[in-house]
Amino acid sequence: MEKTINGFLFKGKSDSISVYKDGSLLTSKIIDGILFQEDFDKITKKLAEELEVSLAKAPEVIEDDIESEEEI
Repeated sequence: MEKTINGFLFKGKSDSISVYKDGSLLTSKIIDGILFQEDFDKITKKLAEELEVSLAKAPEVIEDDIESEEEI
């Protein structure tokens, strides 16, 4: 599964989601269980919103903010 939201590319596999910006990996999340399309859509929407807020703060803190979020 792949989806681009606000310039962030989300790549979903059976148990993880990786987030890319300008071809560089920003973060990767392991999902507890199997990742279905419906869950992928919800998770990517939420992550895109969080990344936009983080990017507005300062581009260099994106990874720190994402890693500090509770497990999805």
